[in-house]
Amino acid sequence: MLPSGPHWKSQIIPMSHPTKSPVILYWCDPLECIASIFNHLLFHNHMDFTPCKVYTTAERLCRIYTEWMTGNDA
Repeated sequence: MLPSGPHWKSQIIPMSHPTKSPVILYWCDPLECIASIFNHLLFHNHMDFTPCKVYTTAERLCRIYTEWMTGNDA
């Protein structure tokens, strides 16, 4: 059996003008999503929490920004 993921929630959004069908907002709790990813076995050894700097050459003249952990704010 596959592990269950975050549950979807829905809410009807009241409109000030009439619509043909109700406007429904669907969402998942972000904390449940993060907990699901951290607890998933496929991601167990594939999460990196160490910032790094990547350069095009050994002289470090041109820096490469490819993902969050290669940025200055990581």
